[in-house]
Amino acid sequence: MKLSVEDCTTVIGDERVTCAEAIFTPTSVSCTAAGSMLVFKTSDSQTEQHPAPLTCVGTEWRMVDGWPLPAPLLTLPIACSSPTTTVTTSTTTEPTPVKKCPAYTAATMASQCMPPPNACNLANPPMISETSISCIVGFVLFIETNPANGNPRALPSDGAVTCVNGVWTDTSGMPALSFSLNPPVHLGCTL
Repeated sequence: MKLSVEDCTTVIGDERVTCAEAIFTPTSVSCTAAGSMLVFKTSDSQTEQHPAPLTCVGTEWRMVDGWPLPAPLLTLPIACSSPTTTVTTSTTTEPTPVKKCPAYTAATMASQCMPPPNACNLANPPMISETSISCIVGFVLFIETNPANGNPRALPSDGAVTCVNGVWTDTSGMPALSFSLNPPVHLGCTL
């Protein structure tokens, strides 16, 4: 259930954050801003917050760390909050720009994937937004073009990665990739 931006702002009070609507899909609840927290309204004056996104695995909602969402939170209204960051100069205050991660598209053909063991699950493509990539089943595959032979080369990561300051980051907080990818780059989920 969505928590409106107005209600989120009211319940958050004087915390230095910006509220936004949560993005609901059948398999995830996410936020558009990097580093956002999901805000669960527990009362008219209290919240519980957890890092975004939530992912549905089977019949269970899971948090970024892989743990199930606590049952009392399942029916509460949800919004997003992100830190209000500013850069102060001698005369003005400007918002700090948020770096975006590289945008990639899902692999749609077997020729864009690898053979087993890193084959793509074309029946269950990854869920992709500006701030997160996740798989219902398996792990996220970054599939680049091998410059030596032009064939696809898969680089597996976690079941979910999040954009943090322009870098796709795994659930441990480390960069999902340690080098730049050769285009074209596609995304897939392992079988």
